[in-house]
Amino acid sequence: MSNPGIMSGVSKHLAPTAGHIGCFTSRLPARRLVTSHLARQNVARRHLRPSGSSRAKPRPSQACFKSTARPSCRGSNVSNKSSSIFGDLVGQRFLSVASRRHGSKTIVAVTMVGQASAPMQELLGENLKQADNLRLGQLENGLRYVMLPNKVPPQRFEAHLEMHAGSVDEQPNEQGIAHMVEHITFLGSKKRESLLGTGARSNAYTDFHHTVFHVHAPLINGTTDTLMLPQVLDVLAEVAFEAEFLTTRIEKERRAVMAEAQMMNTIEYRVDCQLLQYLHEENALGFRFPIGKMDQVETVSRQVLHDFWKRWYFPGNATLYLVGDFDGAAGGGGMDAAEKLIRDTFGRIPAGRLPGNGVPGALKQRQLVRPPVQHRFGCGPLQPGEQTPGVSVFRHHLLQHFMLSLFCKLPVQPQDTIAGMRAGFMARLMLSILQFRINSRYSTTACPPFISIEMDHSDSAREGCTVSTLTVTAEPKDWKQAIEVAVQEVRRLQKYGVTAGELANYKAALMRDSEHVAAQWESVPSVDTLDYCMECLALNHTFMAQEEAHVRLLEVADSVTLEEVNAIGASVLSYISHYRKEAELLEEVGHDPSQNGYALWGPTRMTSIVACIPAFMDASGQSTGGGMPMQRGASLTTSEHIDPASPPAQLADMEDPNNADIPEGAIRFNVTAEDIASALAEDSIEVEARAEVEVPEHLISAEHLDQLMAEHQPRFLPTATSISKEDIPVIPSDEPSEQIIQFKLSNGIKVNARRTLNEPKAAMLRMIAAGGRANNGEGVGPSGAGVVGVGVRTLNEAGTVGQWAREQVELFCISKLINCVLEPDEEWVFLDFHFAMREGGMQSVLELVHMFLNEPTWDEAAMERAKQIWVSHHRSLTKSLERSTADHVMEAMLGPERCAIIIIIQMRSSS
Repeated sequence: MSNPGIMSGVSKHLAPTAGHIGCFTSRLPARRLVTSHLARQNVARRHLRPSGSSRAKPRPSQACFKSTARPSCRGSNVSNKSSSIFGDLVGQRFLSVASRRHGSKTIVAVTMVGQASAPMQELLGENLKQADNLRLGQLENGLRYVMLPNKVPPQRFEAHLEMHAGSVDEQPNEQGIAHMVEHITFLGSKKRESLLGTGARSNAYTDFHHTVFHVHAPLINGTTDTLMLPQVLDVLAEVAFEAEFLTTRIEKERRAVMAEAQMMNTIEYRVDCQLLQYLHEENALGFRFPIGKMDQVETVSRQVLHDFWKRWYFPGNATLYLVGDFDGAAGGGGMDAAEKLIRDTFGRIPAGRLPGNGVPGALKQRQLVRPPVQHRFGCGPLQPGEQTPGVSVFRHHLLQHFMLSLFCKLPVQPQDTIAGMRAGFMARLMLSILQFRINSRYSTTACPPFISIEMDHSDSAREGCTVSTLTVTAEPKDWKQAIEVAVQEVRRLQKYGVTAGELANYKAALMRDSEHVAAQWESVPSVDTLDYCMECLALNHTFMAQEEAHVRLLEVADSVTLEEVNAIGASVLSYISHYRKEAELLEEVGHDPSQNGYALWGPTRMTSIVACIPAFMDASGQSTGGGMPMQRGASLTTSEHIDPASPPAQLADMEDPNNADIPEGAIRFNVTAEDIASALAEDSIEVEARAEVEVPEHLISAEHLDQLMAEHQPRFLPTATSISKEDIPVIPSDEPSEQIIQFKLSNGIKVNARRTLNEPKAAMLRMIAAGGRANNGEGVGPSGAGVVGVGVRTLNEAGTVGQWAREQVELFCISKLINCVLEPDEEWVFLDFHFAMREGGMQSVLELVHMFLNEPTWDEAAMERAKQIWVSHHRSLTKSLERSTADHVMEAMLGPERCAIIIIIQMRSSS
């Protein structure tokens, strides 16, 4: 519910580069640092997708083929000529492009390169090198294939067959047909059933732009001791190209799809529908959702289904992805043998052909633009009659928080040059610094006026455009103050830019992270590598080896200037900072934005604004329930194909909140679209340049450390399992081992250590202390009910130690790639650190541990925030079946007194 401090995850502020031109995340825990840019986190595949995937990871098409996934500018407010503003501009003053990863999306920011020397200009013009072990090919019938060796997990592989057909390819009378065809072809396959009992898992999903059938299998069939790859490829060939469309199967899947639609019809789904409806109101993405329309699904005929399949399911419209440990099986033959199997299995499928006059027609080809939609972009000159978008309001009694989403759509640009890599690095710098500044506002008051404020710039293959999004989430009573904080920080960076200190600190941190991720590249699971590859190729990005990407980034990182980073901020953020002043800003900037401190494409402008707000709030202005902030595409699909025999209950039909009965103890939340628009355009919000923050290199000086060593004379005590050398425990360094080395410090702290290669050049340190929530006493007081949870959360919220300010400790951890989490369970209090083993990483962590044990900081404002978090948690329990059930179980085990603190907190909060 809160915006955590240092003890809850530095990755919120630091976006790892992940080695590849710009993919990164600022939202995932650091222990997923390597795979954060790869993992889809369910979002894309779930984004209004009705399929049924046991592993909800998304999406894209492929792009070894250069014409793929480049969104069209036709019909937009950017002409074909102006749409090339992000193209090859080496030698110009500025050059655009950039990216990062957020959840399921590649976060892309458009950027520029300043005037450079001739050698640097030549370097920037070089193309990025595709990974040497990536193998691309195409059969005579048009089917494309992508192969990549990967040894994690060993002895297993991934096979994904992507059909470039989704819900946007449906006709008006076919809505839901793409999803039904997926069900019929996948579940109707007799050969697919042969995978049962082999250790393989299979499933499928449908999205806007494609349908994917995927199998996760061992190299060897554990029952027959034969190779699995021939069997898996045969299954996929039958699923896609040899479907039978039996009447019995059609009727069964019709019921399954309708049941799935009921299960999807949640408030989260409805929020996503609203966001997409207004974000893409000019094209089919705004209303052609993969689940379709149930009245059409209920009556669609076999002929219509078969016609859709015949129209889109042909080899030239398919791409096969194989990623795995193909050299791990004795006699398997490696990549060459796997490629031969692809040709033998799929080469027999007849090519799709266009109608001919008595002779075979030309080969059918896949569409060059995926998805085939036209966007209205928020850049370039104003078009005749173009109006500033107003606020679209979605009000519902099941919504708990005020959530405002500000959107700006831009063209997607392929990232295939060194200039693009450098540009992406600069964009990540700007976005990371802005997010850190916003998060820092949370800790400046006991009652922050927002729950979360998040900014990202996302390149989405499934939508065919880049989406810049600012999302503000707050309690109903705080909506206006939350908007003010967001607008103020955006305007501050847009006007004054980042500081020299911020640039230096984040540049060093992102370079350390790039090195760290490159070192861990070979430990990324095949499924994540495949998804990452599919995304890159769908967007025409170069799929690079992470080690190579880091080396190339090192060549250009030092050339990044403050002016260039600030030009990016001025352009990317202007759609928020100058809302309702777009024409004046365009006139001010003129025809050469680069001469006025902007990126080459100049100012951006709003394309849509959506407010999702509750119908009611309690008398104090708080939400009437609870729940976490929702994001576009977060909860919009099932995780597997469901049994139509027991369909779940459906969410009640949409009702007019103005006519709905007011719940007991609640009042109406009355805010209008114009109220929100006026708050966004408010002129009285003042901004000043941000002051520099000194970042410590060490939390404990060398002199003070020497003094402590002399005073306490620490030493190791021998134990039965110690391997010591001159009284210093030694952890074997040659190979990973199951052996746990135990030793003890002279102050009584026991240490267990083990070497593992799960995450190369990274380490995990966990400090535990007895004293979890079960040690709470009864009643109210220093040892009463709830004090452990609130107390630990207070330290977590304070986020600092000793004489250091919170921002200094956070930036210290960011610069050292340290992620910290402090939390209790029923028995213990945990302090977890995940960090990079480089440049004094271990020493930095131990300094932080020492300071936390000896000089923790207790902050009254942090305690107030901790109380509010507990109150919010208590309110939300009844809104979640899972959490409510767990709460009843814990109450049965520990008694009702453990909840007494909630009542006291509420009383104190209200007073």
